[in-house]
Amino acid sequence: MDTHILGLSELIDKKKNIREGALHDLISGKTSLMDFSGSRSRVSLSQCVDIFQGGTPRTSNDVYWDGDIVWVTPTEITALNGMYIGESKRKITEEGLNNSSANLLPVGTILLCTRATIGELA
Repeated sequence: MDTHILGLSELIDKKKNIREGALHDLISGKTSLMDFSGSRSRVSLSQCVDIFQGGTPRTSNDVYWDGDIVWVTPTEITALNGMYIGESKRKITEEGLNNSSANLLPVGTILLCTRATIGELA
């Protein structure tokens, strides 16, 4: 069983390295994707997806925190044992959401870290 677990861990690490390399190649422009007609074309990431960048509600204002809205940090994404987020250590209030540049994203959204722990997904 230990040998099987070790083999799976090595496979997971290999897949993560492949993903990181592919993301780097796509972002740097070294690799381009085929469009729906089958021809190669270069498109910007913003032509394929909606890009959101948000901001943290002021942490010194207690009214913005301990609410019901899941607040995810790159550290939490990196620490996940899988790809899905269900909960978070901290939550913000509706007032915190409305008084910051944070964005409320729908269930099923793919999060990609672009500032810290670049390339991590959840």
